[in-house]
Amino acid sequence: MFLLKWATERMKNMRSNQFKMILVLMFFTLLTYYYDEQILAFFGFPINSVEEDFFDTITLLILIVLFLFSFLFERKLINDLKESEEQHRSLIELSPDAILVHDGEKILFINPSGAKILGANKIGELIGKPFMDLVHPDFQDIVVSQIKKAFQDRKKPLNRMEQKLLRLDGQVVDIEASTTRIRFMGKKAILSIDRDITERKKAEETIDYMVYHDQLTGLPNRNLLNKYMETAFTNAKDHHKQIAILFIDLDGFKGVNDKLGHAAGDLLLQEVSIRLRKCVEKIGTATRWAGDEFVILLPDSNQLNAVQVAESILKTVSSHFMIKNNEVIVTPSIGISLFPKDGEDGEELLKHADMAMYEAKNKGKNNYQLYDSNRKKEFTMTIK
Repeated sequence: MFLLKWATERMKNMRSNQFKMILVLMFFTLLTYYYDEQILAFFGFPINSVEEDFFDTITLLILIVLFLFSFLFERKLINDLKESEEQHRSLIELSPDAILVHDGEKILFINPSGAKILGANKIGELIGKPFMDLVHPDFQDIVVSQIKKAFQDRKKPLNRMEQKLLRLDGQVVDIEASTTRIRFMGKKAILSIDRDITERKKAEETIDYMVYHDQLTGLPNRNLLNKYMETAFTNAKDHHKQIAILFIDLDGFKGVNDKLGHAAGDLLLQEVSIRLRKCVEKIGTATRWAGDEFVILLPDSNQLNAVQVAESILKTVSSHFMIKNNEVIVTPSIGISLFPKDGEDGEELLKHADMAMYEAKNKGKNNYQLYDSNRKKEFTMTIK
């Protein structure tokens, strides 16, 4: 009965259709061998006859052949399985991405790249560590929600998402995580493949900064001003608020460039930018328009607020600057326009503030002027 038990156990652990077929044949051949008398009797052959001996001999030969086939085939399956495991192990260990398995509470597995990305010297430093300790606080709520969905509804696919993890040393790592549900060591778990995108995010932030900021002064440029104005106008129209635009030009800047050079002129623009930023801190945005021209956006500001800011700028910017050991004095000419009185959109408001700024220059510089629609023709002639 040993062979019968052996075949039965093998059938419980079948790994391929071919192996299954061999074992099924062995199983039925063994049944035929052990119940040969009943089979011969069923077909009308006499018991203990030559036919019975011949039948047993053929059955044993078939069993021996099938046993050899099953043995060789099983060895091949074992070798193939080992080879497959080695390949998968190599892929996991050599992968540049973090491959991490957790059960929603603690880390069950992590590959060498994952340990490196998370700042661990050894994999053992992370195994068993609470998973949420590695998730940045800004992303913990969404990660917890994802984990709950994963275990509650296996049919819904998990989303690929960008998030931040915390290294063991406290540094932040930007990752792109692809997750899926698996069973690990007989338990429900989540497999996460995390790609370190920290450098990519830094590059994107640098490009974004360059697109929306003036490279010399660090102030927002026209692109960012347009975005700020779009938001400000939407809010003002929805809540019946006012907006003020101040257009500023530096009087005497060309003389500084001619006398001290463009490098000195650049330093002066940087110093002016610092002072303008302080004048509108928490109440508005200072932007560099072009050359020695600046624009101040004051959302939710009326005429009185705009005049107060203009007077602060006149006082602050008109004070002397020390540029390359030279005392430099420039003054601002400021034009002011207001929404909705002087324009319905940003473009119109900027144009009218620019006109008022030229009126300030025409009136001796170092002063501010409010746009007056009644003097539009006069403003236009002054600009020309």
